[in-house]
Amino acid sequence: MTASDQTGVAIALLAVGGSMFATCLPLIKRRVPMNRFYGIRVREAFESNERWLDINAYGGRQFAMWSLPIVITGILGLILSTHLVFIYIPIAIGVIVLSALIPLIQTIRWIKESQKDVTRRWS
Repeated sequence: MTASDQTGVAIALLAVGGSMFATCLPLIKRRVPMNRFYGIRVREAFESNERWLDINAYGGRQFAMWSLPIVITGILGLILSTHLVFIYIPIAIGVIVLSALIPLIQTIRWIKESQKDVTRRWS
């Protein structure tokens, strides 16, 4: 690995984090109608239009929030000394994995909890 590898990874992280954040904004603002291509597409989201919007707004907020560690890691990669490339790249990979898994798990847990609330209201 070389110094240019660190710079390349840092720039890629900035692009990924920025894209992740940008794609979440329409979800957060509830501007994405139910579809098969874009959004948090889980079975529960297709139960109703309201449920689709609620799940996508919540999931969008979680993914937008977790895009920030990716962007910060990208910025740090541009600032850090290039002799730290052997430490930086594994940490960057970990940040990407966690920044994808944590909001996914949070969203799935929220869907299950909010489904229980809906069921309680109708009981």
